[in-house]
Amino acid sequence: MARLLTHHDPYHIHAILGLASLLHFLVRLVVLPLMGWRYDGWHSFVLIHVALSFTSFFFKIPRMRNDTYTIYREMQLHTIVFSLRSLFVYAWALTGGMGGAVMRLLLVLFCHYLADVVTAKWGTPTGGTTIRRFDGEKSVYATRPLRD
Repeated sequence: MARLLTHHDPYHIHAILGLASLLHFLVRLVVLPLMGWRYDGWHSFVLIHVALSFTSFFFKIPRMRNDTYTIYREMQLHTIVFSLRSLFVYAWALTGGMGGAVMRLLLVLFCHYLADVVTAKWGTPTGGTTIRRFDGEKSVYATRPLRD
């Protein structure tokens, strides 16, 4: 736990939001189903996840992926884009927005476009992505054995 609480976040805002996000997942996936899947009033909790991704700017992270850090600029920005995607879809659904599913699809596609922009600007020059890392032409995942 001591490694999660650092001087970069002196008021532990990121840690508190991380814990709140985990609790929100627990409530959404365990508690609410036991209550009959009633989500009334719970939609605003998506703001916790959005705030968590933005508080990642408190920390100094490398621009490019390396073996020392688990997060880097491209991953950080992808996290923000995809948490905003959830916020946009929730907000549109809650306002009873016109177009329903079509507009939600357009919002999702726009966020995927933004993720591509992030990859184009902050991605690795070898062609790897946040999910797939490549060293030249060889996939790093192909060299690591799968766990039994």
